[in-house]
Amino acid sequence: GYLTLYYQPKLTAKGLLLKGVEALARWHDPVKGTISPAQFIAVAERHGLIDVLTRHLLEIALQQKQQWQRRGVSFNLAFNLSPLSLADPALVDWIAKLTAQYGIAPGEITLEVTENALLGELASSIQTLARLRLKGFGIAIDDYGSGFANAQQLSRVPATELKIDRALVHNVATRPQQRTILQNTVEMAHQLQLVTVAEGVEHREDFDLLRQLNVELIQGYFLAKPMPADKLMQSPRL
Repeated sequence: GYLTLYYQPKLTAKGLLLKGVEALARWHDPVKGTISPAQFIAVAERHGLIDVLTRHLLEIALQQKQQWQRRGVSFNLAFNLSPLSLADPALVDWIAKLTAQYGIAPGEITLEVTENALLGELASSIQTLARLRLKGFGIAIDDYGSGFANAQQLSRVPATELKIDRALVHNVATRPQQRTILQNTVEMAHQLQLVTVAEGVEHREDFDLLRQLNVELIQGYFLAKPMPADKLMQSPRL
């Protein structure tokens, strides 16, 4: 019962409209304090518990989204999938069944997979992502720019959204070479008809540049930190 979710807003670069939130796992232990997702997610993956953990957290997220919808509030919910989960042949059906159980349309959900999931053997991952896309779920490539996936690999994934990693975003306004890489990444994403999301935006100068480069969505501490569900609707930013 110590695992919960925080939600970080994704806002339009132009107009600062709330378009969605990303659900982020949090573990608050009464003895050990806050345990980083980088620790417990990795442990769950190593010990074969990631699918159990994913189902548990997704159900929490869908329950929360259902509550928001009942209050007349509707925005996209992004949820992270482990690359290991993409090998589960039952993944697509149980996600579809769970969203239907809570009365949530697949188009209201974006499933995020890291860029690392594109490396190595792609066949099984692409098949799973394609089935999810055919059922109407959005697919986001997360942390793009942190690994070594290339445009050819990216074009094979049935994605709807490209999330540009903080490594390409942070302090980009003062780094010309980094700006060139970021600009090329945004242009490539638009040519592939992907919505672009800049992660880890912390400074006004970076935010202004991202708007100039026509990045659609912004996510980061400059606009809003991850927060509990009850705080999200109270945020003065929103």
